[in-house]
Amino acid sequence: MKRYKPVEVSESQLEELVRRAPELIEGGLRFLDHQVKTDRGPLDVLLLDSGGALVVAELKVVVDDEMLMQAVDYYDYVVRNRDGFARAYPGKGIDPDQDLRLVLIAPDFSNLLLNRLKWLNVQPELFSYQVLEFSDDPGSLTPVYKEVIAPALPGRVASYSFDDMYNYITDTRQNGFLRV
Repeated sequence: MKRYKPVEVSESQLEELVRRAPELIEGGLRFLDHQVKTDRGPLDVLLLDSGGALVVAELKVVVDDEMLMQAVDYYDYVVRNRDGFARAYPGKGIDPDQDLRLVLIAPDFSNLLLNRLKWLNVQPELFSYQVLEFSDDPGSLTPVYKEVIAPALPGRVASYSFDDMYNYITDTRQNGFLRV
């Protein structure tokens, strides 16, 4: 078994690791671009999935609740300009009719961020990561991604009117006592 140690990386190093091997996140993912200018700042990484859908990836090297809104802003920009992106990257296989995907990559996600996700119509895919350095190849970094499942929206709690509860009670008197 190979020996390794986890290492911390900068956001630019993480971006480079994602750029070099997006298929480690999901089979079939391909790198398109990074630091793409938007009206809300540069989006970290733009990927393409095996079905031709654009994938907006927001990266953080620390737990950051603000990454969700930042990612939604970038997602909005790409949705509004998806035809332009298809023209800007000819021959890459972008299908502008495919639904865009949003991916958040961070070492971990707070309960606050996970809780907020269940209220969104756009459901980002979450991946935690750890970067490893193997002792037999010092300086070479290998990211390991793990999908994180956000909690689902809770089901509706049934509510009953007074009449519903009252009608539930039946008068089955036995020996002068009311049985419920």
